[in-house]
Amino acid sequence: MSQRLFEDANQAFHYSRARPSPPANLITQSINYLNEKILPNSNSKWQLAIDVGAGTGQCTRLLQPYFEKIIGFDVSEAQVNEANKGNSFLNVHYAISEAESLPLPDDSVDLLTACQCLHWFDMQAFFKEAQRVLKTDGVLAVIGHDVPKLYSTDKQELPLTNLLYDTFHGDILKPYIQSDRLELLHNGYKDIEFPFAQVSRENVHTDLKTTAEDCIELIKSWSNFQSCVQNDHSTAMALINDLQQAFISHFNQESLSKIEMIARRNYALILCRK
Repeated sequence: MSQRLFEDANQAFHYSRARPSPPANLITQSINYLNEKILPNSNSKWQLAIDVGAGTGQCTRLLQPYFEKIIGFDVSEAQVNEANKGNSFLNVHYAISEAESLPLPDDSVDLLTACQCLHWFDMQAFFKEAQRVLKTDGVLAVIGHDVPKLYSTDKQELPLTNLLYDTFHGDILKPYIQSDRLELLHNGYKDIEFPFAQVSRENVHTDLKTTAEDCIELIKSWSNFQSCVQNDHSTAMALINDLQQAFISHFNQESLSKIEMIARRNYALILCRK
């Protein structure tokens, strides 16, 4: 059974604002890998893509140009509701479902994606389900990234470079981390054996512009921060205040939205063919 950590509507709101879409080139690589064995239809689109652990649709919507139908599944009603609010594509749909038990027929899916979520699944059950729903030569694409590091806009290290990492693993939030599962993610899923006929792995990094305001929103979207809010609200708010002051003090700028940086994320892409 999937871990259920993103059920709160407030967290879904922060999640939709703060979580980035995966790099477009990783989606392109997944499509190219699929195209090696399964050709698109006469309209140059494949039939069906499924995005599990879809959250608020960061990965799901990137599949829109390539498929006749895309469904993003998530166990959280709040996440699905937030995804539907921002959906403007007629061929993209969102629904509630566990990744390990999808409401789909056998051999029906061309591409199955799992972005920033595999570590929360019952992996053996999920792999079995992926094998069931994927067509012959269908592809499972797994994407994950670590906690971003912060750099100046000219990509130089800062005293705050490790601020997000240190916050995530620091004394305040550490009690709320399911460390064994998150360690799988932060190691790029390299310790996971994928039971498929073909498996390809690649690691890339991306540099994206961000602001201090974005960083605060990202922290608010973390499951360990939301758990802290529920258990010790005053400590969680004090942490946010301290982080805001750290940005203001270093950049000598009161407006967090005007403090610009580069966020560097290391991504793992694992492509598996049935």
